[in-house]
Amino acid sequence: MDDELYVSIIKYLKKGLIPKDKVIKESQMQWQKLVDKYKLIEGSVVLRIQENQRIVLRSQYYPLMYTFHNDPTAGHLGYKKMQKLSERYY
Repeated sequence: MDDELYVSIIKYLKKGLIPKDKVIKESQMQWQKLVDKYKLIEGSVVLRIQENQRIVLRSQYYPLMYTFHNDPTAGHLGYKKMQKLSERYY
């Protein structure tokens, strides 16, 4: 997820702040529909329908992939290891 969108979602979920570019009622309704898919759990944005999966920021994607795939501690267990990644992160 784009970092800016992530921050906007957190601001809305914590304080109810709608982004300033959502001035038209229709765009506010679209925003609400988008944000209703998410909730905050312990400061992390998660999907409402899959609370065990944290939303990953675009800036976190490659470091996360490296850690689970290439890092010496990952053990590169192939598909099984990558399946664990998809179980925890979206």
